[in-house]
Amino acid sequence: MGAHYYAFEPLLALSYMPKSGWEASAKLMYNIKTTNQVTNYHSGQEFHVDFVAGKHLHQWMLGAQGYVVKQTTDDTIGGTTVVAQPGVFATGRRGQVVGVGPSAAYETKRHMSFMASWQHETLVRNRFGGDKVWFKMVIPVGAVLGRS
Repeated sequence: MGAHYYAFEPLLALSYMPKSGWEASAKLMYNIKTTNQVTNYHSGQEFHVDFVAGKHLHQWMLGAQGYVVKQTTDDTIGGTTVVAQPGVFATGRRGQVVGVGPSAAYETKRHMSFMASWQHETLVRNRFGGDKVWFKMVIPVGAVLGRS
């Protein structure tokens, strides 16, 4: 749906993935938004990190995953910093959240993966917070084409 602005998000992804034992991955991103041309509102820039750490047990991986989001610049409208309103924690409406929880993944012999996780959000400021439940299935192209 149209939000009337563009966002650019350079990222760096790092993974430690041995054949067995512990695995850890992180994706570091920095979100830069342009000004909404309809409302002249400019949302602040955000830094976020997604992470996962888990222990491989045969075809299973059990662990924890989560994310951190921290807005680094103020929201502005018409070039002026948005002022605090009742219930808003700071001038500029800088948002933040930390979500973390357990995760489980299963990989078949044909390398298809099924993952589930629950993330509880905490340290929420100037944004919606709650709990998230994720289910993900990854099917390698080779599995679809009948190749191992």
